[in-house]
Amino acid sequence: MAFQNWSKGDGGSAQGLGAQGLVATPNVAFATEDASGTRTGAVPKILYVEDNDDNVYLIRMRFDLIDAYRLLVAEDGEGAIALARAEQPDLILMDLELPGIDGWEAARRLKADAVTHAIPIIALSAHALSGAREKALAAGCDEFDTKPIDFDRLLAKIEAVLGTEK
Repeated sequence: MAFQNWSKGDGGSAQGLGAQGLVATPNVAFATEDASGTRTGAVPKILYVEDNDDNVYLIRMRFDLIDAYRLLVAEDGEGAIALARAEQPDLILMDLELPGIDGWEAARRLKADAVTHAIPIIALSAHALSGAREKALAAGCDEFDTKPIDFDRLLAKIEAVLGTEK
């Protein structure tokens, strides 16, 4: 699969990455609001790594509603690594159970790469077993959250990791 435009943008597609399993929004200028409500600067980019189309749809819908982040999507670990290197997102939301290179290994590779090592990663897992959070942190993730996703809780973790708490 090539890139798909899932944004409200100009109908164009992302350029420059031919890997399968990548979905990206076009390069559209976004802005945030300062304390006075004036739009300024670019919004943070979040790379969401998820192979379940329903989960992608739900998260994209929630992010579109708050209109505060640019969401990029990769369907597997290999695509996540390629897109993270190319787009330099501000944060990665990483499903741990992925086809091919799983989220554990993708996180390790991203943290070992000089280009992507500083990008914070929030691990997402449906397996909330004892020790899962510690294992994710040991793999290089900066935070951990469980599925099904409680969006308000996840958003609070995103804001805490990015330092954008309101």
